[in-house]
Amino acid sequence: MKKIKILSKDISIFLIIYISNFSLLSFSEFLNLDYIKNDLKIIFRTENINENYVLIFIPFLISGLFLLAYNLIEIKWSIPLLAILNFGLISIFFTSLRIIGFSRLIFIINIIFVPLFIVLFIETYKNLGIFTMVSLSFVSIFFTINTFNEDTLLDEVAVLDKVSEEKANLGDFESFYLDFFPSENTKVENFSNFVPQLVETNGLNNEYILERYTICCREYSSSNSGPPVKQKSVGYISIYGDLIFYLTGTGEIFYFNGNDIQEKTINFNYVDSNFININKNKNVITSGIDFLGSWESTKDLMIIDNNIYLSYVNEPQENCINTEILVAEINLEYLEFETFFKDKECVERSPEDDRKLRPFNAHLAGGKMLYIPEKESVLFSRGAFRDYSKPQDKESLFGKLILIDIKTKNIKVTAMGTRNPQGLTLTKDGLYVLETEHGPNGGDEINLVDVNKEYENYGWPLASYGDHWDKDYYDLHGEYAPLHKSHDDYGFIEPLIYFNQYSGGHGISDIDQNLFTDENRYFVATMNGKRLYDIRINENHTGYEKIIGYSIGERIRDIEFYPNGNYYILVLESTPAFGILKDK
Repeated sequence: MKKIKILSKDISIFLIIYISNFSLLSFSEFLNLDYIKNDLKIIFRTENINENYVLIFIPFLISGLFLLAYNLIEIKWSIPLLAILNFGLISIFFTSLRIIGFSRLIFIINIIFVPLFIVLFIETYKNLGIFTMVSLSFVSIFFTINTFNEDTLLDEVAVLDKVSEEKANLGDFESFYLDFFPSENTKVENFSNFVPQLVETNGLNNEYILERYTICCREYSSSNSGPPVKQKSVGYISIYGDLIFYLTGTGEIFYFNGNDIQEKTINFNYVDSNFININKNKNVITSGIDFLGSWESTKDLMIIDNNIYLSYVNEPQENCINTEILVAEINLEYLEFETFFKDKECVERSPEDDRKLRPFNAHLAGGKMLYIPEKESVLFSRGAFRDYSKPQDKESLFGKLILIDIKTKNIKVTAMGTRNPQGLTLTKDGLYVLETEHGPNGGDEINLVDVNKEYENYGWPLASYGDHWDKDYYDLHGEYAPLHKSHDDYGFIEPLIYFNQYSGGHGISDIDQNLFTDENRYFVATMNGKRLYDIRINENHTGYEKIIGYSIGERIRDIEFYPNGNYYILVLESTPAFGILKDK
């Protein structure tokens, strides 16, 4: 009986540590396990490391070492000593395995909970050891099963037309980080001197092939470690004949020949421009992670005929910003930009310590451009920078989709009530536009837009299937942004598809037609989700028929089809890298 009590006590302690650490990892919204996954790939000589197994493996190791120390160190354990032991083991493991982005709150709860539970329920009431062991076993099984539950492992996707959902089959591609740090030279020099490397080739569910080329440099990557994220977008791409133009988040423009991909090479060529002079927002051209303006950057690149269009966060008035468009005739030596679209309206930056009362977020800028041939116009998306008053105000151009005539520069507002529209593409029949809406917590959307109409209202911030990232925002601004869980009930257009919440949110970015097939299918990129969706929409554009998700392992900022090579190029932000997506 004594041995059983000792065994039950040890198992109970093990399970306490296991559950607390498992909870710390699995419920941390911005957890980054890429480093440990890369190490495991090298050790086990495999390209596929399932993150869910990592979530189980690490708590198992910590729990085992905790129990070993608990039994071998012959001292009278107290709450402070147990807290120190728990803190030390977690710190050592997380530091050595380079685990970042975990929740500090859950970490603190872990440190406090574990010693209290051990001392009060195991040391003091030893007769409850068996009961504790059994209870915790059930809890442990529940947590583990929940991790591998299809609804947790895969992103939840909700639709409005009740079409039966087919769960996405995740691919086997997982990224690893390579350390390419720049020299003390300028960004242009570092990019020009850097030789991109093909580092991975992976199959995505026997459907596609994805090659990954590192591009310069880790210093210029976009941080994905969770708030506050203070790095810029890695960049955007556009196609001009055989050439692929690449715009960095700070406004540098390079190009390379897309046919070189067949030779597994990328050779950057820099194109000088007057952007640094015409741009009034100095935050855009400044790199670094330690200043508030680091979120302000370029927003898109588009080429129409012989002209190149650049959208960016401008500062028309001091400390007041908006999104504008520049245009230049293509010249591989020098681009002379001039204003294509500008506006005096702007949103005032609020100090960091005042953002609860005056909610401002430079990320919510929109800035996507799409050419509408039938209209000879550019469709331009504008976010509202978290100003809740703008999207429903017809006198404002924020939170809108704007149709701009290329010749006359006349504008028409075709859609309103948008939060942060980041992707635009024509439907394959050319009748509509599909817009991806980077929503709040659990509120990412794909919307169907008719550019022939005006002021079609998509509901933000009155209606959304998501919630405010910070509850304080609802407490302070719920009157202006109630986020009702219906659009139609309040007179707004329902999203074609909306994405439910999972850890950290999807962070939908770009959308493009899937030209590998004649079916009505579209690629949808995500940032925090680190997935590429292949979505088949029904012919009536009332809902989806099938969604397949591919785990890419990196934030996907932009996606563009290169017709001369019959492949897509993806801008991947974590490494950073270019992903070359080919049809098998």
